[in-house]
Amino acid sequence: MGSYVHLGIDYGTSASKVIFRDYDAPGGEKSYPLLFNGSFRIPSDLAIVGKQLYFGFAKGDQAAPRDAIWYQSVKMRVAVEHEAILYGAPFAQQSPPDGWTFEDLATLSVAWLIKKAREAAAEIITRKTKLEFGMTLGVPSDLLYSATTRDGFLKIAMAAWHLDRAHAVKGDEVLLNPTLRQHVHSALIHALPPPKDQEIVDHWLRSEARSSIWWAWETPELESEPYVKIDIGAGTTNTAAFLITAAATRSKSKATVWRKTGIAVFGAASGTVGMNILLATPNATNIFAPVLSSTPRGSTPLQRAFEQPYRSVFGKIHFLTKNNPAATAQWRRTRLIMLGGGSVNIDACSALRFDPFNQSNNFAPIIFKRLPGDLQQIKNTSAAHQSARLSLTVAYGLSVINDALPSERLPGEMIPVEKLPPRRGPTTLAGIYDK
Repeated sequence: MGSYVHLGIDYGTSASKVIFRDYDAPGGEKSYPLLFNGSFRIPSDLAIVGKQLYFGFAKGDQAAPRDAIWYQSVKMRVAVEHEAILYGAPFAQQSPPDGWTFEDLATLSVAWLIKKAREAAAEIITRKTKLEFGMTLGVPSDLLYSATTRDGFLKIAMAAWHLDRAHAVKGDEVLLNPTLRQHVHSALIHALPPPKDQEIVDHWLRSEARSSIWWAWETPELESEPYVKIDIGAGTTNTAAFLITAAATRSKSKATVWRKTGIAVFGAASGTVGMNILLATPNATNIFAPVLSSTPRGSTPLQRAFEQPYRSVFGKIHFLTKNNPAATAQWRRTRLIMLGGGSVNIDACSALRFDPFNQSNNFAPIIFKRLPGDLQQIKNTSAAHQSARLSLTVAYGLSVINDALPSERLPGEMIPVEKLPPRRGPTTLAGIYDK
C-alpha cells in the first residue's frame, strides 16, 4: 500500500494554481502549493514558435521565447468550443494551430500541470513508500451545470491524466507533431463516453465556488457566521453563499468552547465577466484601461453582467428569508470574502457593494492573518498570507477528496446544514484514477 497524494488543479484563464495533498504524512495531512519559477501563480498562456509549444510563460515575460504566437484564455476558448455563451470575447480571435483544437491545447496544459505536481510531490515526500495519485479539476459553476461544457472539461481532465501516465509531455515544451496530435486525440476519444456514475464524475470535476469554501472551514479566524465569497478571475466571476455553524462544548478545564460543526452551501453561481472584460477598452482586446470608475453604478449591461452571479445567489436568499426576521438579521451580518486578482482592483470591488437587505450597508470584508494549519511552504508574512488567500483557495479545496466537502445546490435551493463527516481514507478512491 502506497502513500496517497491528491492533486487539486485550478486551471485558470490567465494563471493556474495547483496544490498536492499528502494524506499519509507523519502527524497528519499536509498540503503543498506547486511552485514554478518561485511562484504559485503559473501562467496559463501558451507560446508557439514554429511547431514548438512552450508552457509556463506569460506574454511579456522577458524570458519568453521570441517571435512566439501567443494563445491566451485557452480555458474560455474551450468553453466556446463546447457551446458556452460568453459575455463578450476578451481574447485574441486567432485560430488554433492547424489540425489542433483549443480542447487539445487545454488537455496538454493540464497534463503538464499534472506532471509538474507529481514531480514536486516526489521531491518533497521522501518516504520510501510508493506515491499513488488522484486529481480533481476545478470548473466554474455555470460551466459545470451545463452538460456540454461539463462533459468537455471532464474529457480534458481524464485525457490529461492519461497523457501524463503515458509520459506524453516530457518537459516544459512539446513538439506539435502528428504523433503527439494522434496521441491527444486518442486520449480524448477514449475519455468518452463520460462516466454515468455521478460520484465518479465528482471526483474528477468540482465547482470552483464549492472548492474555495474549504479554506474558510480550515481557517481559524472564520467563526460561525454567514458568508458570501466572490472570486474575480480573469475570465469568470464565481460567487457562493454559505453558513458555518458551531456548537458549544466543554473543554477539560470545563470552559465553554465553541467549535465549528458544519456548513450549509446556499448556492453558487458564476458568470463570464472577469477582469479581462471588465478592464478592456471597447475597441481592443488585451489593452487594459479601467472603465468602471467613470461609469454610474448599474447603468451598463457590463456591470449588470458582472454582478449577476452575486445577485443570483444572494438575491434568492433574500427572497426566501424576507418573512423571517431572525434569518434576515442573521444574513445582514454577512461577511464578504473577496478572492482572485480582481479582489485588489478598486473599480471591481466598488462595483460589487451590493446588499440585498439594505442598499446603504456595505459588507465587512475579511482579511486573513492565518493560514490553514496543513498548508506548507508559505512564508510567514502578512503579504505572503494575503497572496495565498487570493490565489490558492480554490486549489486548496480541490486537493481534498470529494467525500469531505459539503454538497452544492443550484442558486436558491436552500439546504440543511451538513455535519461534516469524519475524513474517509483515500482507499475509497481505488480504481478511479489507475485505469
